Amino acid sequence: MPKSFKTLVNEALARGLAKDSSSKRSRKKFKTPSIALGDATVDLTKSLDLAGRLEDEELARKIELRK
Repeated sequence: MPKSFKTLVNEALARGLAKDSSSKRSRKKFKTPSIALGDATVDLTKSLDLAGRLEDEELARKIELRK
């Protein structure tokens, strides 16, 4: 009886993981650098409202250009 797709995928993943863990090469640790951006220059409590207004203004501008 042929193996199911799920069984084949699981076997392939298991082989790949076993192969990777048996490898003795050392890996360099991945590190994401961070930087200080300073204090916010605008009140962020209403940022979604501001973003919505800016988007509305841009859409209105584009619609006006089509006329």
